[in-house]
Amino acid sequence: MERPDIIVCGCGSWGRHIARNLHALGRLRGVVDTSRAGQVRARDCVPGVEVWERPEAALSDSSVCGVMIATPAETHYRLACQTLEAGKDVFIEKPMTVDLEE
Repeated sequence: MERPDIIVCGCGSWGRHIARNLHALGRLRGVVDTSRAGQVRARDCVPGVEVWERPEAALSDSSVCGVMIATPAETHYRLACQTLEAGKDVFIEKPMTVDLEE
């Protein structure tokens, strides 16, 4: 059975560690980071994987089975919803949301 390819959203303090570990396991498909600094960091710490500026391009990739979200907390809920709507599994580096009204 083929193992799933995973993307990481966010390449900051937690995201870069998650990306490195997935890369070492051979499961990292790519990294999404909206900032130029995060994109450079992703290319440095996990060479050879695709880096996207926006999650929509990564979520439309049929080889991606799951997404690990490690972005600022206020973006977690929106990104998790996008990921689930795209039919992908999701892991959120806590918390799920910072707004109980979402």
